[in-house]
Amino acid sequence: MSLVPLGGYVMPDIEDENAFFDFSISRRIILSAGGPAASLALPVFCFALSDMLRLGPSLTTLLVEPFSQTATVFLKTVSAIPLLFTHYGELSGIAGIVSQGGRFIALDGHNLLSFSAIISVNLAVLNLLPIPVLDGGKILMYAMEKPSRRFVKLHYPLAIAGWVLMLAAMTYATVLDVGRLTGGKLL
Repeated sequence: MSLVPLGGYVMPDIEDENAFFDFSISRRIILSAGGPAASLALPVFCFALSDMLRLGPSLTTLLVEPFSQTATVFLKTVSAIPLLFTHYGELSGIAGIVSQGGRFIALDGHNLLSFSAIISVNLAVLNLLPIPVLDGGKILMYAMEKPSRRFVKLHYPLAIAGWVLMLAAMTYATVLDVGRLTGGKLL
């Protein structure tokens, strides 16, 4: 397991990358789905804790509402994806998230739990996008190997293209954030 500034990854104990591609396609898909699944487990916990503190412990506040709240945030986040292409000026990167999050939280424990849950769901949705460097893209690439093993050769070039796309999007979002935070528009 390894943590990087924007997440982490888990690699099975194997000799080299070729050994990873010797795993069955379904096993590699399950490994790739682990990240988004973990990102969806945290909001369930956060919502359960927040609901329990606000409403008291009950079967509903611990086992029903947290899943419903997580699903609602997930669906709203997924439905907002097309807006990235029409309202791209509203995109926020890390600086914008920290700035807006700090104002939202304002030393309130319930807001902190809600914000943590929302960020985690957003991370899960982002990670499920079919961009090869993300888990969603890896899952898609592994599934494409089912009809033809030749798709394995596409992993590296598509992963590099995915990295370039993600870095460009992060740079763009950061420039927008800095422009908003300094009161000027940089783009």
